[in-house]
Amino acid sequence: MIDPSVLGRVMAMVNSLMLIATPVGLFVAGPMAELLGVAKWFVISGVLIVLVGIGLYFVPAVRQLRREEAAGQSR
Repeated sequence: MIDPSVLGRVMAMVNSLMLIATPVGLFVAGPMAELLGVAKWFVISGVLIVLVGIGLYFVPAVRQLRREEAAGQSR
């Protein structure tokens, strides 16, 4: 749980980190789409996203987050 007194700062940090992904993603996706073609790049990036999701399912720390969230809601 995050202490309510610092929740605004935590949310600002999370939003900042998410916004950093945009220029980094464009920096990678632009040249790759030029090299491979847009349609192929969409397929490749989609497959990579699915593989990351499947891989994260098997990371114990990520699965533990879900259990902690469920325990917190049942209180």
